[in-house]
Amino acid sequence: MHPIIHPYYPLLAAFSSMFAAQVIKHLFFLIKGTLKINAKNILTAGGMPSTHSALVSGLTLSVALSQGLSSTPFAICLVYSCIVLYDATGIRQAVAKQAAIINRLTPTDEKKLSEFIGHTPQEAGAGVCLGLIIAALLYYL
Repeated sequence: MHPIIHPYYPLLAAFSSMFAAQVIKHLFFLIKGTLKINAKNILTAGGMPSTHSALVSGLTLSVALSQGLSSTPFAICLVYSCIVLYDATGIRQAVAKQAAIINRLTPTDEKKLSEFIGHTPQEAGAGVCLGLIIAALLYYL
């Protein structure tokens, strides 16, 4: 066990993972030239890596390391993480595909639905890896 664990370590790990994922995502967008940085786009969903996946995996690992694998908080975090990952790669990905089809069928003068909602399994997996790495680094450094 790590000798000194900051009392807010799980929150620090979760939000650091989320922030890192959002920064990396926007760097990818800037490199590809597909998104401009502004206040609206900073909080955008979708893309590589998944911010939601990074947040929940960082939280879950930090709780596992600080509270133990047999703790109730870890069990809650693990179940919550599974729900978030299922939602991001399943339900929200399906909604994004439906939005793309609806947008093609609607007149051009109507407001378009957001097609940038869900994540591919690779985007979610990258978010999970990032969250695990950041939570581990914060714990062991």
